[in-house]
Amino acid sequence: MRNIFAFEVKDTTSTFAFCTFTSIFGLVAPEQMMLAVWQRLLVIAAFYHLSIQALLLGRGVSRFHQQSFRLHDKVLSGGKHGAGFKFLPVVRGSPEEHLPRIIHIAGFYPNLSVEQVLAPMSPPQPEPGTWNYDFPDPDGPQLGTVAVPGSDVITACIDPVALIARNTDLGIAYSEEVECVVVIDRGDKVFTPDKFFLFETPDGSLSIEWMKKLDPTYNVIGRVELTMMPWVKSMNPKATGFLEEDDG
Repeated sequence: MRNIFAFEVKDTTSTFAFCTFTSIFGLVAPEQMMLAVWQRLLVIAAFYHLSIQALLLGRGVSRFHQQSFRLHDKVLSGGKHGAGFKFLPVVRGSPEEHLPRIIHIAGFYPNLSVEQVLAPMSPPQPEPGTWNYDFPDPDGPQLGTVAVPGSDVITACIDPVALIARNTDLGIAYSEEVECVVVIDRGDKVFTPDKFFLFETPDGSLSIEWMKKLDPTYNVIGRVELTMMPWVKSMNPKATGFLEEDDG
């Protein structure tokens, strides 16, 4: 740009000398000579201004690219969710979804008392699509906790507690003797015929059973909402030797 500018100045000087020479000899009027010089100066000024603008623009574009490269390098080196097109594995709940619920274990049925069943505090009911946190007290009355699959029944439990029971104590025939988890809702004490409840018997023991009509000597502790049975290997069907049947 400096070479071009020098050429323009030199060219203007030549124009001024030529106009001066012709004016002295009466070939060009002084007014025309000054007009030609001013026109040439205006062209030089405009050219110089455009050159400066182009130079500044070029430097600005260069800085923009440098900043873009720095930002690109920063994104590639790490970042949060969405940075560098990297995304966390996210699962979002829905209002129709019932997530697993953690329930405190009161003890082993039938060898526990009414006081042991009523002692554990249950976490509050979670809203559908959400969950609650549970931090059990190591000195609390519960023996532990168990995660129960979510459902509308489990979510609706007011004051649930879990009992561990053998299938034989519940009268459930199985391929072998196993431990089951029985969920009792202590908040539902309204007797309903033909439904299973946890009762306190006249001798102070506990019994899980159903009745057509409530025995007045029995006290309702809570309603049985769910019984979870484990899967055991003995439940696998035995091989018949026929590929079609074994695959099915």
